[in-house]
Amino acid sequence: YASAGDPDGQVSVLLNEASAVLAANHGAPESIRDQLLGGLTLTAGRPPSRGEGLLHLYLGDAYDRCGEPAAARDHWQQALTILTRLGDADAVRARRGLGP
Repeated sequence: YASAGDPDGQVSVLLNEASAVLAANHGAPESIRDQLLGGLTLTAGRPPSRGEGLLHLYLGDAYDRCGEPAAARDHWQQALTILTRLGDADAVRARRGLGP
């Protein structure tokens, strides 16, 4: 996707990989966190999208696994803001991360 100049495709690949790593609860969460942070550069300067919202959602999960709850909450809040604005069902997952 990178060679084709397809940032949306690149974001999709990152999200699939992050989802698999985080769901399996193995591997280094720091590694997937760093990859997802790199993915945010692909969405910079573009209108908010589902991909950007999901990047923040998974970043929240990764930061949480890294023992950084404040950073996790920041990313979950970003995800909630973006996904709610888009009317996306994954906003519910972001809200759950933020607690009551």
